Amino acid sequence: MEKEEFDKIVKEVVEFVKDVPDEYRHITYEVLLAHRLRCSILAPSEAEKKKDELPSIPLHVNVKGFMRTHNIPDEVLGRMFLVEGESTAWAFTITTEAKATAQIQVACLTALEHALHSGVFEFSIEGVRQRVRNLNRYDGTNFMTTFRQNSQLFESLDDPEHVELTSEGLAELARVMEEVMPWKKTN
Repeated sequence: MEKEEFDKIVKEVVEFVKDVPDEYRHITYEVLLAHRLRCSILAPSEAEKKKDELPSIPLHVNVKGFMRTHNIPDEVLGRMFLVEGESTAWAFTITTEAKATAQIQVACLTALEHALHSGVFEFSIEGVRQRVRNLNRYDGTNFMTTFRQNSQLFESLDDPEHVELTSEGLAELARVMEEVMPWKKTN
């Protein structure tokens, strides 16, 4: 591989990870750089094939059920998340400026991220708080109020370490997924 090509790949990856929250930036950079370098080292015809393929994420049966119930193509997850072993990084951006909306989106997507490994669509309140802070969408005054006003989406708000999505919360997650990573529904 030529130095110019290598430099170009590094610049592309650095540019991409600028919008990733700080706590995930390093792993996202490593995974993306390794993937891009592997693709560029392959023979041209093989690299072209790989470029169009989305990474396959092994799915827990509960996640598969959720995906089928809401008519979400499996490849959407390969576009949304980078998964390597037990590490997961977001490959999408929360674009809404509305703090309450961003908080609900982050909660739902964090529950999905957790479910990729465990099958349980849950999150911790503090984990969501940290993520919305990293995104500059934190509203300290109304943070818990936002959860209470949307309580139909969540089970067990009394257990801040294990807040699960209800069936309405799963429907909201499907809507949020389409918003951050659009796809065409097939129904």
